[in-house]
Amino acid sequence: MLTFICVRVLCKESETCLHLSDSVSTQVPDGVYLLTNLQFLDLSSNGFQSVDVDFSGMTRLKTLKINDCLHTVEGEKMESMVLSETISALHNLTMLDLSNSDLLALPVEIGALQNLETLEIDGCMLNELPASISKLAKLKTLHAQNNNLTDIVQDVGEMQSLTDLDFFNNYLTSVPDSICTLPQLRKLFLSPDQDLTCPMSFDAFIASNNVQYNVE
Repeated sequence: MLTFICVRVLCKESETCLHLSDSVSTQVPDGVYLLTNLQFLDLSSNGFQSVDVDFSGMTRLKTLKINDCLHTVEGEKMESMVLSETISALHNLTMLDLSNSDLLALPVEIGALQNLETLEIDGCMLNELPASISKLAKLKTLHAQNNNLTDIVQDVGEMQSLTDLDFFNNYLTSVPDSICTLPQLRKLFLSPDQDLTCPMSFDAFIASNNVQYNVE
C-alpha cells in the first residue's frame, strides 16, 4: 500500500490537490515534499506519529488537513504526533486543520503563517499555545476546545481579525484583558461551569459587540 501511494504521489507533481486520507500508513509517504504546486493537501485520518514533511518548497499550499491522526499504542506507551517546524514556509496557507490528533505542542514557527485565517486544533493534547500564535494577524477562526489549556494566549488582542474563538472544555482560570480589544469578535465559547477571572470590562464588551457568548 505505501509503495503504491509513493508512486502515485511522484506521478502527480503538477497537481494542485492531493488527498492521502484514510490510508494504512503510519508515516507520510516519501516524495510528498516534491509536490511544490500543491494548494490543497489532505493527510487526515491516518496514524502518523510525525509529520516530518519538508514543507519548505510547498509555498503555494493554501489548505493543509492533518486532522484525526490519532496515537498508536506500543504496549502501554502512547506516541504523540510531531509537526515539522518547516511549516513556517507555508506563507500562503489560509487553513490549517490539526483537530483530533495527538499533538502535544504546536511549533513556535506557526507564527510565521501570516495569511492563516482558520486554525482548527480541537481535541488535541495541547497544554499551552506558543506566544507566537498572537502574530497571526489575519486569523479569523481559532477552535481549541477539548484540550488541556490553562490559559488563552495573553496577547490574543493582537489578532485583530478574530471573529470566532472557541476554548470550550479546557482548564482556563482567567480571561486576558486583551480579549476586550478584539473589534471583530462575534463568537466566544468558554466552559460556563468554570470560575473564570474576567476583565472588568468583559461583560460590557460582550454586550456592546453583540458577541455570542457560550451560545450554540
